[in-house]
Amino acid sequence: MGKSSALRLLAQQLAGRAQWWGQLDPGDEELPEILVIDDAERLSPSDHQRVEQLLLRGIRVVAAAAPGTSVFGTIPWAHRARGAPGNMLLSPTHRSQGDAFAMSVPVLSRPVPGRAVLLRPENPMIVQWAVPTPPGHIQ
Repeated sequence: MGKSSALRLLAQQLAGRAQWWGQLDPGDEELPEILVIDDAERLSPSDHQRVEQLLLRGIRVVAAAAPGTSVFGTIPWAHRARGAPGNMLLSPTHRSQGDAFAMSVPVLSRPVPGRAVLLRPENPMIVQWAVPTPPGHIQ
C-alpha cells in the first residue's frame, strides 16, 4: 500500500468531511473541512499559494509526497507540519527517509503493504494500515 492508497483509505474514512485537491472548485464558496492532496511536490507555484490561503482560512490539509530531505523545501506550506504529531512514513526501508523530519526511524527489510512509521513526539511507532474497500464492494 503506497501513499495514494493511504490517502484513499483516509478519504474513505472521512467521507463527507474531506475533498480531493483535484475536485476543489476555485470558485466554490463552500469549502471542505479537510483537503486531501496526493503528490503535493508536483503542485504548481499558484497551487501552493492556493493551499496556503486555504490553510490560513482554517482548512486542514492531509498531503502525501515522495520522501526526501528536500520535501519541506519543495512544498512551502508543509513546514507547518514538520514537527506535528501526524506525520507518517510508509514502509521506510532506509534511515535517510526520516532525515526530513530530523528523526531516526525504524526501517523495514523490505516494503510491506500498509506498514508505516507514525512519527510521534515521544518516539516513532510502527503501525499497520487497513486495506481500503474498493468502490462498490460490500464488507
